[in-house]
Amino acid sequence: MHRFFPLLIGGAAPLAAACGMWTPFLPDTRTPADRANELMAKCSNEPDDGDPVNPAAIEEVDQLLTKVPSNGDRAIHLRGAELHLRPIGNVSAEGLQRKVECHEAMVTLGRAEPLPNDPYVLDGAWLVLKVRSDGDAFIVSIQTDVLEQAKLVLEHARRYGSHAAQVAAGAPSTASSSAP
Repeated sequence: MHRFFPLLIGGAAPLAAACGMWTPFLPDTRTPADRANELMAKCSNEPDDGDPVNPAAIEEVDQLLTKVPSNGDRAIHLRGAELHLRPIGNVSAEGLQRKVECHEAMVTLGRAEPLPNDPYVLDGAWLVLKVRSDGDAFIVSIQTDVLEQAKLVLEHARRYGSHAAQVAAGAPSTASSSAP
């Protein structure tokens, strides 16, 4: 039976490509809209309250860095941003994951408006959003493999986090304040 394994592998990739399915044997050519449409079936019961995470819940914004092997050493690459959140009542990491993914899908498809400095959406790109529990709080990782996109993600997240800190503190936004 093991002599048929290469035939199964060799025949599976073209068949999957012909059917429009993703396969690890071929490059992923899905567009952001394709990915959003695939996710929308899971979002049908998600309310669109406009804000996947209350800005006041953001405690800190960090760079998302990864180490990759490079010439016998390890190079550090910017992949995006991490939002460190305060505990959010009655929400699991999985529930928050679905909320940010559905927000990205709905904005990508034009069914919702992006937030000011939206850290979860990047025009023309599909971001990988991962939520993990951090004790009684959460960390939302927003990542991409493209350096220029990673820089934009980090910039948007820092602006969004800065705005969130102002909202949480009740301080006026710098855009709305005027000189005496």
